[in-house]
Amino acid sequence: MTKHTIRLAILSVSLALANTAHGGGGGRIMPPAPAITSASIEPGQRLLTIKGRSFGTEKPKVIMGDTALRIQQNTDNHILAELPAGMKKASYRLMVTGGSTVRVNTDPFFVTLLADVK
Repeated sequence: MTKHTIRLAILSVSLALANTAHGGGGGRIMPPAPAITSASIEPGQRLLTIKGRSFGTEKPKVIMGDTALRIQQNTDNHILAELPAGMKKASYRLMVTGGSTVRVNTDPFFVTLLADVK
């Protein structure tokens, strides 16, 4: 092997290792972490639309404040969740836990209810 071929092989291995799980991941390539890019509530409805990426194909877990929301629909980049009656007008921390084999949380995202949920 020439020096150029060896360098290319080392670079390829280094890049592959950079994308594997740490701490006993067995060398699996980790999926990208889920991320919320927007969240919106239609006035007069109890449905929260969450857009983002890498939520996974399995049903994610959505927490708003201390409340787990019921998922009505989900794709890898879109979640439709039902807000429970009685949520008060306030700002809430919104978290999505997604991923098909390894459950990964999104970074915190904040959403504000401008009216009580009836």
